[in-house]
Amino acid sequence: MRKTGQMVSAELMVAYIVFTIVLIIVVYLWGSVVFDILAAEDLSDIEGAAVDVSENLVRTAGIPENWSRADVKTIGLCNSSRNINEDKLSDFIYMMNTSLYNNSCGGGISNYECNKHLTGIGNYDFYFAMEYINDSTLSLRGIPCTTGMRPSQDTKKVTMVRTSQLNMTIVRIRLTVWK
Repeated sequence: MRKTGQMVSAELMVAYIVFTIVLIIVVYLWGSVVFDILAAEDLSDIEGAAVDVSENLVRTAGIPENWSRADVKTIGLCNSSRNINEDKLSDFIYMMNTSLYNNSCGGGISNYECNKHLTGIGNYDFYFAMEYINDSTLSLRGIPCTTGMRPSQDTKKVTMVRTSQLNMTIVRIRLTVWK
């Protein structure tokens, strides 16, 4: 009776099982790496949008330069780099309010949803807060300088902090962009 035939079959079975286990591990690791890469790319895109929008808000006057709610094409909050215009800030807070619905879009769309494209934010959402250096929220004409949509805890988000000046007072702007 030949035992080499049984030995070859057993070795083949062991090799097949080892190969299958290694293949499963490789496929799992590949999927995990691809998922991590896609998540990093997504976060990088959000960070790019956050940098662009925060810099545009604190460094530019917007388009047109002396824009109003009626004619704004792109929102910028400054008269000169990092010197915020109080009227533009007030208009921005009003235009990005999530609880107001008096806009040109109609159909029950909030001011925020109607106007957020004016920031250049793309498909993301944002939350804006202006604070004093001691982290207390700044109020302008009795209204807190916060606007936009607050992110939930489980969202991908990036927060940019910029320093600027409003009425000769140094202020901190926090812009959280999220998806």
